[in-house]
Amino acid sequence: MVAPDRIVASPFQPRRHFDPEKLDELTKRDSHARNYRAADCAPVAGEFDEPRFELIAGERRLRAARAAGLTVVPVVVREVDDQRRSRCRWSRTSCARI
Repeated sequence: MVAPDRIVASPFQPRRHFDPEKLDELTKRDSHARNYRAADCAPVAGEFDEPRFELIAGERRLRAARAAGLTVVPVVVREVDDQRRSRCRWSRTSCARI
């Protein structure tokens, strides 16, 4: 479990528009961490007080978790290279196979 503020969105996120109505539905459905499906993240290199993670897959879920005020969310941390990160952004199925 990781605090949502320790997860940064990827600058390479292919999705540019997030439907507000669908985000609202997701926020209501996932208003408890136990209902939240884990986001795929990769560690961010650098010196921080606490570990930081780059979001690979699950930006809608992360946005909904933040909107719901969740203080922690489940994540799957993956050590992946840039090519695999790109594939994961387009297909969560590809990410699950890493």
